[in-house]
Amino acid sequence: MPFFSFLNDSSGIAAVFANNKVRGRGMRQLRQQIMRGPSPLSVGERELIAAFVSRINHCEFCAGGHTALAARTVDVTVLDELIANVDTAAISDRLKPIFRFVKKLTETPSRIVQADVESIFAAGWEETAVEDAIAVCCLFNMLNRIANGYGLRSAGGWWQSAHAAPSP
Repeated sequence: MPFFSFLNDSSGIAAVFANNKVRGRGMRQLRQQIMRGPSPLSVGERELIAAFVSRINHCEFCAGGHTALAARTVDVTVLDELIANVDTAAISDRLKPIFRFVKKLTETPSRIVQADVESIFAAGWEETAVEDAIAVCCLFNMLNRIANGYGLRSAGGWWQSAHAAPSP
């Protein structure tokens, strides 16, 4: 059960932001730009990063929703492997430095060094990809804390309505 009287068991992030329309509008625009705007990272890769960060943060609400979204275009069975060990996970070698980076940025942000970024460049990514990975990581570190802070527990509602599958 959420911690606030204006929320119920099926409430999502949208209900939290609807309680403050100014903050909510800005957050929706930011999320849209980061998760769906132009990027060298595919939408599926960004959703997988979102689910990964949310799992690291033990945010059931965001992890569930973004795992389902990632599953539309990428193999999410690797999530458990990524959590256990990025280096042995069944993802491309090109993606591994990005996942190592966002894990470190989530768990020990003050320990990020130039070598962390250089490993991403060495895998063939440009600066824009690193910036986008940082943006997804930071967005979900914040959204995870909002979801957990408001007591959101099930991944219903918001992500389902906000990300309904397009009509054929």
